[in-house]
Amino acid sequence: MPTDAVTVAAAIRAANNSDDVEKARAMFSALLDAILVVQTAEAVAPGGGPHVLTEDTPMRMATMTGPGGERALPFTDADALRRWHPDAEHQVGLEAPDLFGKAIEWGFDVVLVNHADEDWIQLRDELLRTLADGRVPAL
Repeated sequence: MPTDAVTVAAAIRAANNSDDVEKARAMFSALLDAILVVQTAEAVAPGGGPHVLTEDTPMRMATMTGPGGERALPFTDADALRRWHPDAEHQVGLEAPDLFGKAIEWGFDVVLVNHADEDWIQLRDELLRTLADGRVPAL
């Protein structure tokens, strides 16, 4: 069963408010076990409702500019998405390693996690590649 959004948010908050490496590892473990929600520019599958996505499912992600001016992929949970972008019509949930892999494949510089919340994180470079492989980074 995937990690729920409340647990992921709590793990991010705990890691952001501590220098404890174990809290950072717990945060990355929670992220890796979560279904992450990204806003898409259009419906991924016709007709709405649940769909199984495949490698060749066309998808255009909504993007934004990151804190340093880089091309960023924002993702979050459904509640945080509604707080950030209440009129977002289209979104898709992906398993975390798949989302991180897609971010790399599509050339994003940074992935922003729960960027509209008080406690958020940025993932980039080797950290992002490690998570895309489904591994908790060595800290």
